[in-house]
Amino acid sequence: SHDGSRSFPPACLSLLQSLPGNLHCIDCHAADASWASVTYGTVMCLKCSGRHRGLGVQTSYVKSLTMDSWNHSQVLSMLEGGNTQLSQFFSRHHMSPTDPNYYGPDVINRYNTKAALFYKHHLSNHIKSVAEKGVYLGREACRRGKSGTKSSGKSKSVNKKTGNTTSSSPSRGSSGNTSFSGNKIDGKKTSPHAVKIPTIEENSVVETYVDSLCTVRA
Repeated sequence: SHDGSRSFPPACLSLLQSLPGNLHCIDCHAADASWASVTYGTVMCLKCSGRHRGLGVQTSYVKSLTMDSWNHSQVLSMLEGGNTQLSQFFSRHHMSPTDPNYYGPDVINRYNTKAALFYKHHLSNHIKSVAEKGVYLGREACRRGKSGTKSSGKSKSVNKKTGNTTSSSPSRGSSGNTSFSGNKIDGKKTSPHAVKIPTIEENSVVETYVDSLCTVRA
């Protein structure tokens, strides 16, 4: 299509499903999470996707992972988001139920809060920054590059047209530090064929924004 839309690339879908929390619905924890909120980079079940549609596209833009077309930026939003990332954000702002089986109106209403607005704006800005770099080198690469952490070697990348993974050398800034992650993580060499998804505590650009700037409380 004219905007570069296509079905969700299989290689990217595998990465998406490997993110913490992404095997279950973000809101009700059902196992069939084949729908997504592009706005928050989260996956959900069919029933909850209907609730998100009821919020309006300005609050939560819903798409099917298997039936809809996706453009490059939308795929990046999913790969740089994640259910656990948003869930932990909500928890810090006292917007997550203590009972995982609970589903009340406040679960869907939290997406209308100022804290949720803050999160989606920073995720959107982060995606724009990642997209401008060209070939996507993965979550770990984006976060290491953002924090200026030194690394060396080659990184895995995902071609936005084919969805295939390839290896590429890291770029370097004027300071000599690598801008993207190599094949060493915390000083330990990893397989060049493995894609490491860091924990939220290790590297999260969105969470760094929140910890340093956000004072909103629900």
